Amino acid sequence: MNSDRLDSRGSHDLRIDIEAFDVYLNFFEFVASLRKMRQLKSKEISMMFDYYLRLLCKHGFVRDYIRGHGFEELDALIVICVEHKK
Repeated sequence: MNSDRLDSRGSHDLRIDIEAFDVYLNFFEFVASLRKMRQLKSKEISMMFDYYLRLLCKHGFVRDYIRGHGFEELDALIVICVEHKK
């Protein structure tokens, strides 16, 4: 997210952006839950979503948000599918 854009907009628009980001993260939390239930393998998730998971790792504030807002399965998925591949 561009901080200049966020600064020039009202709090209502920022709330909508955060809600949309939470929906995006919830999708990956769901994918991580499917992995935990053994419905998807880590390799399959990496093949389909590696680019998007790497984007989530690109900025520390995003990882902090993931860790601080209840996305535990997604955080574990990132560790398994991205950080262990480095």
